[in-house]
Amino acid sequence: MLQTFPMDQDRARVRLNFARLHLGNRDIAMEVASADASFRSYWRVCDGDASWIVMDAPQPQEDVGPWLDIGARLRSAGLHAPEVIASDPQRGFVLMEDLGTRTYLPELNDASVDALYGDALVALIRMQTMIDASDLAKFDATKTIPELELMPPWFLQRHLGFVLDCGEWDVIENAFRLLAGCIDEQPQRFIGIWVGDEPLRPVGQRLTADPDRFDVPELRAKQRLDVAAQHVGSHDHRVAASDQHARDLRMVT
Repeated sequence: MLQTFPMDQDRARVRLNFARLHLGNRDIAMEVASADASFRSYWRVCDGDASWIVMDAPQPQEDVGPWLDIGARLRSAGLHAPEVIASDPQRGFVLMEDLGTRTYLPELNDASVDALYGDALVALIRMQTMIDASDLAKFDATKTIPELELMPPWFLQRHLGFVLDCGEWDVIENAFRLLAGCIDEQPQRFIGIWVGDEPLRPVGQRLTADPDRFDVPELRAKQRLDVAAQHVGSHDHRVAASDQHARDLRMVT
């Protein structure tokens, strides 16, 4: 049984009061929507058939400012980032549109795959061509290598049960530095981060959607948009797929 500590209870009470205040309903309840590979958590608030998502990003571990900024840039480019109803950056709360639980993976079949991934690729191109990333932090080796170094403990050790010896670590570290160096040499473009089909959301009843109806993954409730600019090639793009829990969108050359 999961133990709940007084500090957690206080945070839960403040989080619920934040949602009740901005939705104008003292009777609404809150349930877990999803978790993140960070200190953030996501909560669904329902009122009849309507629902919203509350992101809880506690300080000092998290900062919702970059999340709000990147979401606004995406919407201005015609991409479907969740509408923000209210935010409290000082306490780390965001109340936003709920994009639901329908994902790409169950929708993919021989008849739909080209159209759905066509929409996804159009959205990626729109990100790269219509969003100014000149004032965003560079996604260079100082960020690339720590991200790559998540792979051995997460995938090799946790999922495969494989423990690297010193020589094997040297091989992997050299490969990581080679990859990071190649990435640093590419032209800089804006990039959202996603891996896998599961975080992608078709919107509405149609399986084929215009780019402004395409939801970039963490642009529902799972954003990691504090890292938003990466060096990528300008022509040869492909979507990299991996485990759904990574919840990242990444373009690779």
